[in-house]
Amino acid sequence: MQAVLEGRALAKTYRSGDIDVLALRGVDIRVAPGECVAVVGRSGCGKSTLLHLLGGLDRATAGEVYVEGRRVDGVSDAEWARLRRRRIGFIFQAFHLLDAMSALDNVALPARLAGHDRAGARKRAGDLLCELGLENRVEATPAQLSGGEQQRVAIARALVNRPAVVLADEPTGNLDTDSARTVLELLTTQRGEDRGLLIVTHDPRVAAGADRVVRLRDGLVVGDTALAAAGTRPAQLVELEGW
Repeated sequence: MQAVLEGRALAKTYRSGDIDVLALRGVDIRVAPGECVAVVGRSGCGKSTLLHLLGGLDRATAGEVYVEGRRVDGVSDAEWARLRRRRIGFIFQAFHLLDAMSALDNVALPARLAGHDRAGARKRAGDLLCELGLENRVEATPAQLSGGEQQRVAIARALVNRPAVVLADEPTGNLDTDSARTVLELLTTQRGEDRGLLIVTHDPRVAAGADRVVRLRDGLVVGDTALAAAGTRPAQLVELEGW
């Protein structure tokens, strides 16, 4: 089965003064249609760097990136921007909602940027917000929403253009336990049969909801564990402690 997102031998070197810092050292990763992959590891292991390379927010020093089978690591910044609007959805820990816009308009904005007319974009945005339980909050601004509600708006925004893959960077990091549980349930149910989901997290509870857990340490993949049925996951996750 063709991956919706794939990185091959990805490496990233940063320059810090006179020192080269190796953030990633030849990472291979693959997300299949309908699959949820969690990338875990301690702070500084390269998790967010990997996500940024896969989503075109940064450029790899070496390696290849494929979106739906097409190699994209060498495309222009403009083409990366088009890909992000149409085929890649992003969810961030800090939400990044526009304060002056309603929930509805925040969600509709990527659709408008992708070329959809205003009415169609707002209709799609409204439908998504209703699916995510925010039918009574569509006109609220971010300041009028709880943290969990803001993250649900951010999920809707990531999904509005029906992307092939969603990249989530610590999506529950700013949420309380109940809100985090709700957001995780929404993420996993919204991915459907064709959409891939890649979650960067340091939280074993988040990783427990994935189909596979990829462990990073010092810029290298040190484990790639497929999680079985929910009833057996806790025992498997014991092996993942201490990442």
